[in-house]
Amino acid sequence: RVDDQLAQHVGALQAALAGLGERHAELDRQLAERRDALAEVELRALVGEFDADEAERRRQEVQGALGALRSDAERTGGRLADLRD
Repeated sequence: RVDDQLAQHVGALQAALAGLGERHAELDRQLAERRDALAEVELRALVGEFDADEAERRRQEVQGALGALRSDAERTGGRLADLRD
């Protein structure tokens, strides 16, 4: 029956929403960690623990990870929005 088929799809959509929601929350946590890591690099450079080259290398490394995480979070957020519509 059509109702049974629809019920099966609703369950799959709810599971997909839950999985994407968990993934998005994990990405938010990872983004916060990387922002903290960037602040730490900047602080350590400010107090002279890193020379300019080392500080820049570490900044670029963390900023690269931040960029990748932001892209992933945007894609995940877009898929969540699509499923919710």
